Amino acid sequence: MVRRKKIVLFLVFPLVLLILLLWTFLSIEKNLHAYSIYYAQHVPHRTGTDPVMCAVIDNLDNIYIPELNEKCHVERWRDVLNFVSNKKGDITYDFIQTVINVELSKTAQLSVGFPQYNPIGPKVKYQIIYSTGKAGTSFYNFEHSESQCLSFDFSGRLMYISNLDNKGFYTLRQKTTDLSLKNIENWKRDAYSIIVKKRKVPSIKLQFLYNWLNYKRFNS
Repeated sequence: MVRRKKIVLFLVFPLVLLILLLWTFLSIEKNLHAYSIYYAQHVPHRTGTDPVMCAVIDNLDNIYIPELNEKCHVERWRDVLNFVSNKKGDITYDFIQTVINVELSKTAQLSVGFPQYNPIGPKVKYQIIYSTGKAGTSFYNFEHSESQCLSFDFSGRLMYISNLDNKGFYTLRQKTTDLSLKNIENWKRDAYSIIVKKRKVPSIKLQFLYNWLNYKRFNS
């Protein structure tokens, strides 16, 4: 009888330990994603990088969205994506998990592809195409007749500014001026500042772990 109890304990204890470790890992991962904006605001980083922008786009499906209207799973032309919208109906985020394609629309409707080639859908003000690989982030502004594209690397550092015309993209070969930098910050503020302002503060802070995991990304 005693031997049987020992065998049961020998089998149950590792299982309980494994479940506990798994729960701890998932809780930590959820914490780092859900409160990533808070952590990004306090992470050490080199000048020119943008941890907050990266945190917003990286974790759009985990962070707090102010006045969230809905969050659903949509299949669109075989592309499986998530969709969140603001209750006011003036901003929409569409995104795919692997390569995130964020469309910030003026109406809470889906818009397929680039607005130049999709006259049926709502007018899109900004579009962010974000890759977790070396491609980094492309930030499109469709407000003007000649649309502009900002290209960032994986750390959120601006690489170059391009224009989109009838012939495609071409890189503006000019130095970034203080005025253009100010415009870029205005774009970012217009695109996602409401999310940053309403970000949540974690009750259990894992800043040290977030710093360790992201140090190389924002300090290389």
